Amino acid sequence: MTSDGQGHLTASPTLTAVIDDAGKPAEGANAGGLAARFGNVYADSAFASFDGAVDYTDESGKRPLENGLFTFSIKAAGDNAESAPRPELSEAGNAGELFTFGSAEIAHDDDLAGQTFTYEVRQIIPEGARYSEDGTQATLDGMTYDARVQTIVVHVVQEETADGGHRMAVVVEYPSGEDALRNRVVFHNSYAQPDPGPGPEPEPEPEPEPEPTPEPGPEPTPEPDPTPESGPKPPSADGSGGTGGASDGATLLAPLGDPIGARAAALAALGTLAALGTLAAAACVAKRNRRRQTAPSPANQIRHRRRGSALPAKPPLTRPRRR
Repeated sequence: MTSDGQGHLTASPTLTAVIDDAGKPAEGANAGGLAARFGNVYADSAFASFDGAVDYTDESGKRPLENGLFTFSIKAAGDNAESAPRPELSEAGNAGELFTFGSAEIAHDDDLAGQTFTYEVRQIIPEGARYSEDGTQATLDGMTYDARVQTIVVHVVQEETADGGHRMAVVVEYPSGEDALRNRVVFHNSYAQPDPGPGPEPEPEPEPEPEPTPEPGPEPTPEPDPTPESGPKPPSADGSGGTGGASDGATLLAPLGDPIGARAAALAALGTLAALGTLAAAACVAKRNRRRQTAPSPANQIRHRRRGSALPAKPPLTRPRRR
């Protein structure tokens, strides 16, 4: 009998006739009638289970835990990941607070004995979630997901039975910590009412239509320059003359910075000079006329001298009346 190294024994029996065809003991047969018997013991395969739990807290009271609310995945890791026994499921959703990937069968194989296999378990987090700085949590729409990667380690051993045989066995090691006594990986999720945030921005008010540009009207006609008074003013009763008094003096002293006022002042000054010239000419004419009226002619003077009469007295000078 030989072993193939895989836990299988191969026997090569040798048959020896102990009775001939006539029913008599065969020649050289063992008279004692003893026979060899073989007793083999074969152990069944071992199984490793992969289980998890969800520690869920609803802080809002509006999002209870439902079946399939969370999903998890498992895959072998490490240098011997290709030869690691596979569980029944690679992804699993929660059923209440628990989830499981099923079990993996580890067949009786001497080469597997003594090996250690590592499996990584993750929570499948929806896209768009925001991760914390250390990457252990993710938040989306008020739900906070446990983003840790947890490991399950499976140790394969070979045990000897009481009857001298061997069987395969496994030891499953879950993460240590506060959840170690639960013999499963535990993910901690929670929900809080999300902050509604700022409301939609108000629509911008429509811009007012531009007012039509008014067409330019005709330019205003410039006012004509003031016309100076024609002729001099008659002399007043107090003998101040007709030069315009204080108002004319104010006109003559108009500010030089005002072109219109300066022009008006110049015209007023010219008018005043013209009036003064007219008055002077009129006075000269009046004086000459008076002299002609009162002065006796040479013939009269001779006649009066001959008669011995005195020359008539000159009439008193009178001022010309106001016109």
